[in-house]
Amino acid sequence: TSSYAFDIDCSDGFTSDKEEFTVYLVKNAAPVFVNLQNSTTISTTVLVGTTAFTVLVTDAEGDDLTFTMTCIPASCPFTIFNSGEIQINTDLAGHTTVGYDLEITVADSKNTVGPSLLTITLADINDPVVLTNLPSAVTITENVAVGTSVFDVSYSDVDVLQAHTFAITSSSPISGTGYFTIDSD
Repeated sequence: TSSYAFDIDCSDGFTSDKEEFTVYLVKNAAPVFVNLQNSTTISTTVLVGTTAFTVLVTDAEGDDLTFTMTCIPASCPFTIFNSGEIQINTDLAGHTTVGYDLEITVADSKNTVGPSLLTITLADINDPVVLTNLPSAVTITENVAVGTSVFDVSYSDVDVLQAHTFAITSSSPISGTGYFTIDSD
């Protein structure tokens, strides 16, 4: 019901007055997202606790607001607070996921709005190193001289300023006095 009509009577014991009085109800307005853009980008070098984005919302009645968020993929490095602040909750260095889709919902005491989508893209993510020429097997002659190069491994990495190290492991037991070394030039 959007309105209620009342009759108001007032009497002093000798005379009375009567007026009609109407109360109109205004429905609680839903919160409105103000600045929820489609996407934003942050660096993987920012620290845990840094604000990645702050969602701004208006509410005509000034109600307390509650924010919730679903993240895709689920291993989300972000947390949303009831202030609308989205903070980084884990170290982003070494992350290889390019971006996260955040489905954000806001609610006041009567209305829930959303979800609205915010995509956060990670700039300067660590690209994986890729071995480019490693065959599944290499054949060498028995009793090859110590120090003989068996194979020269090549790799590619978009992150050219990173240091690269190599290691060799074997699922087969290596017996006798034989050994393997790696030259990491």
